[in-house]
Amino acid sequence: MASTCSKSPVEDCSGHVCTMIFAMQQVHVQDSMGQLVTLDSTRTIVTATGQEISTTPMVPRYGNYILVDDGYHNQLVNKTEQVEFSGYQNGQVLVHGTYTISGDCCHVSKVSGPDTLIVK
Repeated sequence: MASTCSKSPVEDCSGHVCTMIFAMQQVHVQDSMGQLVTLDSTRTIVTATGQEISTTPMVPRYGNYILVDDGYHNQLVNKTEQVEFSGYQNGQVLVHGTYTISGDCCHVSKVSGPDTLIVK
């Protein structure tokens, strides 16, 4: 089923028909040689409030980690927020990126920020 959502920031979402997918925006993590990096944990923090965004637990595949998913959609409907993603190994920050995320009437999306973070 197709979505009838638009990107209007003041849109009334009542009556919208959305797909049943559970959207996840991901970050790819690799080293400078292009090898996948396994992180012990990740955190996504809303820059303005310091609130941590909980994401659906999943085993990372192919170096991909969840930045934000539709579990946070209700807090993001018709809004845009800046978030900080950090990846940890042995308790130390290994990678960090700044992202802008948004939500329409149906799902979360990544507006800006790197698709890949490189461990140096």
